[in-house]
Amino acid sequence: AVYIEHSDGTKELIQGKLVKLSDGKEGIEFTVNKFSTFTLVVVDGLKTSQGSHNPYINGFGADFRPDAFVTRAQMAAMLARNLTDEAGTDSANGVSYADVSATHWAASDIQKAQSAGIMNGMSATQFAPEGPITRAQMATIAYRWMQQQSADVTSNTSQATDGAVFTDVSSDQWASDAISYMQSAGLMTGYNDGTFKPDSKLTRAEAVKVLNVLFKRTPLTG
Repeated sequence: AVYIEHSDGTKELIQGKLVKLSDGKEGIEFTVNKFSTFTLVVVDGLKTSQGSHNPYINGFGADFRPDAFVTRAQMAAMLARNLTDEAGTDSANGVSYADVSATHWAASDIQKAQSAGIMNGMSATQFAPEGPITRAQMATIAYRWMQQQSADVTSNTSQATDGAVFTDVSSDQWASDAISYMQSAGLMTGYNDGTFKPDSKLTRAEAVKVLNVLFKRTPLTG
């Protein structure tokens, strides 16, 4: 394991991920977001199944800002960080958007999420990277992710559609199938007044509630 002492006085013990180095030797890969010192230690009884989560979302200094809205570029980055290295590597499937320059901080993440079939642009030429993610878009992204994980998601769509009723989601709404499935799966629910608010902006707190399930993130301890 890796024992870490951060400059702010906090300490942690993580197992990290075993990786092959360029010289053929083995190393342990882990992530820190502070100035830190660390050392390798042997811990009796440490479960080999215990791992460390590579972070897919960070805070703003000491704040997380749970009620801040998620941008489309931020969502693409969070998805890309959890896609396999092979996903989205086919350049033939890549799409160049007029509003995403090659130097944009999330350009590679956007292409990876697009090529993997998880997140598309607003049109063939526009991605709107600084635009907000809506609840309908989050439902669609989650639906596509789950479809890639299990064929049962597609086969159960009609059953899910029959069970979900929201006063502001009509059957011909572009994301109705995804919204219905998200409700039936318990990943996204509506409001007490019977609405889903598909066009409302998604908050950071709402995003992690859904993404933690998609990425199979559970507490490292407890």
